Amino acid sequence: MLQSGGRRIAGHTRVVMFVSAAGTVLSLPTVGAGTAHAAPIETWEKLASCESSGNWAINSGNGFYGGVQFTQSSWEAAGGHRFAARADLASKNQQIETAERLLAMQGPGAWPNCGPKAGLARGAAPEERVEPEAPQEDAGPRVGDEPEASGGDTKADTGSRTVGRWTYVTVKPGDTLDEIAHEQGAEGGWSSVYEDNKDTVGDNPDLIRPGQQLKVAT
Repeated sequence: MLQSGGRRIAGHTRVVMFVSAAGTVLSLPTVGAGTAHAAPIETWEKLASCESSGNWAINSGNGFYGGVQFTQSSWEAAGGHRFAARADLASKNQQIETAERLLAMQGPGAWPNCGPKAGLARGAAPEERVEPEAPQEDAGPRVGDEPEASGGDTKADTGSRTVGRWTYVTVKPGDTLDEIAHEQGAEGGWSSVYEDNKDTVGDNPDLIRPGQQLKVAT
């Protein structure tokens, strides 16, 4: 690598200095061109063997840390601070993942001495894994399996009772407004049942709950 002042340190990352908008001096790896592919773990182990004798937890106090000898600025620029404050405090796999990102940013020139010896070539940053969402079934509005509330004098077979022009129905698990309207012979279908019971059902006609009392004009 090269230190920020430009002096070459065999095997360590070359970095550049610039001033941020907030006035802070930052040190970040330079980015080179090349063919994008990830290096196999054997290559990283060879690189670590050359850089640090394969000691992934090394902190010798010279400003370089971990198996492949990150500088602190390179570790942070490549996202390693997500895993640990310094490279030597992270696991081997975490260091390799961060090294892949640094390799994609700067190329094998990040390790000018040991990189060629290990057979290192420019790699692409590892992709973030995103778990696919489970497909949602569109089976139409159904009632959840909630305990059925007591219906008082409700009939056991249909869960309904008639008072004047109204038939009062107790919602059962699996019921829908359409099924209730069809079963009770409602005038105007499910939409009329919904309008007559909007205060009970709420804004979503697809969501009715077991135990609710609905009135149906027959």
